[in-house]
Amino acid sequence: MKPALKAVGAAALVLVAGMAVALAFPAFWLELLLESRLSARLDRQVQIDGPVDLSVFDPPAISAEDVAVANPGWAQEPWLLQAQTLRVTFSADALWSFSLKPVAIGLDQPRLFLARNEDGGTTWEVAGLGGGRGQESGDGPDLNRLTVDDGRFRYRDPGQDTDLTGRLSTTADGTIYDASGTYKGRETEASGTGGDLLVLLRGRAPWPLEAEVTAGAHDVSLQGTATGLPAPTGLDLTIAGAGPSLEGLGELVGGGLPSSPAYDLAGRLTLSDGRWQFSDASGTIGQSAVAGMVAVEPAAEGERTRLTVDLSSGHMEVADIAAVLGEPGPSEGPAQIPSEALRAYSADVRLAADELVVAGRALPDARIEATLEGGRLTVDPLTAGVGDGRMQGRAELAAGSPPTASVSLELNRLELNPLAGVEAVRGIFGGTVDLESSGATVEAMRDNLSGRVALLLSDGRLTRQWLEMAQIGLSDLVGIFIPQEDDATAIRCAAAGFDVSNGVAEATALYADTEAAVVRGDGAVDLRDLTLDLAFTMNPKGAVTFAYDGPVHVTGPVGDPTIEAGGVASTVLQGLGAVALGTVLTPVAAVAPFINTSVGAEGGCRQALDETVAEQEDGTADDQGGGDDEDG
Repeated sequence: MKPALKAVGAAALVLVAGMAVALAFPAFWLELLLESRLSARLDRQVQIDGPVDLSVFDPPAISAEDVAVANPGWAQEPWLLQAQTLRVTFSADALWSFSLKPVAIGLDQPRLFLARNEDGGTTWEVAGLGGGRGQESGDGPDLNRLTVDDGRFRYRDPGQDTDLTGRLSTTADGTIYDASGTYKGRETEASGTGGDLLVLLRGRAPWPLEAEVTAGAHDVSLQGTATGLPAPTGLDLTIAGAGPSLEGLGELVGGGLPSSPAYDLAGRLTLSDGRWQFSDASGTIGQSAVAGMVAVEPAAEGERTRLTVDLSSGHMEVADIAAVLGEPGPSEGPAQIPSEALRAYSADVRLAADELVVAGRALPDARIEATLEGGRLTVDPLTAGVGDGRMQGRAELAAGSPPTASVSLELNRLELNPLAGVEAVRGIFGGTVDLESSGATVEAMRDNLSGRVALLLSDGRLTRQWLEMAQIGLSDLVGIFIPQEDDATAIRCAAAGFDVSNGVAEATALYADTEAAVVRGDGAVDLRDLTLDLAFTMNPKGAVTFAYDGPVHVTGPVGDPTIEAGGVASTVLQGLGAVALGTVLTPVAAVAPFINTSVGAEGGCRQALDETVAEQEDGTADDQGGGDDEDG
């Protein structure tokens, strides 16, 4: 559509220059003179098959009928432009000073045949046409009006699977047009209105336009102004669109948009000084409601392309965001850390969601802020709610040789029930995660993990049904925590602490105080291949029966572990025996500093610690008292 408008006016402007010369010659010479002069000027064959008429007065004008301008030899259609009538009107005042100044051009029933070839060449690139863009007001004819009556065009681009036909006319208010056919492989229909064609051709001022476009399953409407079409230097458009994927919309507008679930979005698109911005955005992507702005500023010499994102959502699905980001494509080797991309861009990203849905679980009040500068990506803060509790922290990924990464999280009074999704499962949990690593691949990062993890669960309840349903290899652990005759157990306090070094997490605390037993554990989790090597002992509280009698050894993959009674290494048994005899207090004491902030001062873990300390103090007092009696 835009090349059609440009070609109509540009060809007309050149025809004016040649026809103005003809005013100095008798009418019978005009046809031959115009053909030869215009053919030489355009380096294209110009053919006039109809009469040429010269009017010197009221107002002075020249007209020609059946005018045609040839296409280049490679085009399927022989003619670029065919017009039933071309009429040029000149300034009467200028004639008194022997000056020819065209002030208006009229085209009746023009027919345009536009095409682009595989090498990028176009039929409308005509020698001698010059260009309206950047042209000063005194460089060409002083036109103030260009009219087109009942124009038709066809545009073909086999490389883009495009073949469109359309209509174009001018009115007192501007321009009207429509088109239909195939555009980039999609059945397309478009219609709209625009401003004065001369403003479009000169390319120096904003050109008002409105359009409605249906391309395949995509429906897009736009309204506003564009400067410098068909390759715009400025835009200010209100856009609304809906379709099955943003990727398809990107193909239509010529931009690289990611794949996504179905979208229905509206906003303001601007282009100024090379900076693209989509602001005042609102709508949905998949099941996620989004609002805000996205801006891209191309890199100046020696600088980086800058991305700015500020989006908020009442309801955001992680699955929708993951689909937009895309999954890694097939790779012959390990997945690489994107160091080059980290160095190539700068970014400021702010995301806020009143409700963030992760694997069907809703987390309220999620906030993420990220900056990318000099190859270093910093996410700070990273926060989200879970029930009445909150998770907060920061993460960092830096390009280097090798790249480095770190994550630090604080889990404060999080509710287990919203995460488990089962009413009978509950509890308050918290803790800290501090990990860092380095490596050129994701696998290397995992293998080099180091740091500490401490987790607490207080006032909980665990059901046999949930353990068997959870798709994380927990079904075989039912017999360790829940007696055979019960379907659930209350957990007063559970603690897990790990020191991580080179991808291996060594347990510093594994402890669970349930209504049926006290369970203690030791061992390691190998994160490099996700395997377990853990041992547990159970001290029942009363006459209850567990599936395993004595120490239990858990080994093998996290998702499908093997559980054996006995067969535990002697060093592990000695450690567990010491804990069972009460000579070691590490399970709760190791995580005591996190109890108040993580699960609350009033929780079961606080009570368990207090009771254990009291028991230890009583034992010390008894020892001291016994010594005094012996002395007496």
